[in-house]
Amino acid sequence: MKKKYLIILLLITIKLFSQKATDAHLKYTLTLNVGNSANNELLKTLYEDVKNKEDSLLVEKNSKGLLEVTKKLNKLSSETDIYIYPDSVFIKTIDSDIIFIPEKFKKNRILYKENKTYKSSFEITEKLRQIWKTEYKIEINKNEKKSINEIEGYKVTITEIRQSSIGELIDVNEIYVNDKIKIPFNYYEILDLKKKIDLSGLILEVKSYDKESPSLFNHYILKSYNLEKQDKNLIKQKE
Repeated sequence: MKKKYLIILLLITIKLFSQKATDAHLKYTLTLNVGNSANNELLKTLYEDVKNKEDSLLVEKNSKGLLEVTKKLNKLSSETDIYIYPDSVFIKTIDSDIIFIPEKFKKNRILYKENKTYKSSFEITEKLRQIWKTEYKIEINKNEKKSINEIEGYKVTITEIRQSSIGELIDVNEIYVNDKIKIPFNYYEILDLKKKIDLSGLILEVKSYDKESPSLFNHYILKSYNLEKQDKNLIKQKE
């Protein structure tokens, strides 16, 4: 009988310290590190190498657009707000609003910048998502920990491998996560996942980069969060 009570107590304790979030507001500070001459040379090389390939036009335009953007950016910081609902996500950035449906991996982006090159790069990226075959390699290291805003998390590395006509492209997401709050990774549009993975938690930090150019990266750090019910009108007014 005593053993039974201990099991019940353990289950109650786990429930108290583990919470599934159906609604949330997450605020991240985003830092871009892109103003590096070596990275610009890499983009130029990619731009030259894709000629006469199957999806060369898309990649060539995207590379050209990225070159234009990297000339203007270097360690710029901004804030990104993520509003999570039971069936959808609304992401507000300095440049755009994004309505994201995780179940369908469908996204609608409303850009603030009236810049054809800037807008074109996003449209091309979405087309490439449909063309390229994508696989994920996931490494979980619960011994490597970090505390961010007094919340402790362990390291998860998601390596995205894309196969295209120009060869293998590899992106890396270095993540620190606290898994006591259950937010599916598929809801984090900032990870730019191409298909579902079975991980969840409150993401504290993300550093995303191309494996060939780790000095060019996006760096997200959690600034604040709440798990209150979110106002769906934030999405409806954008539809």
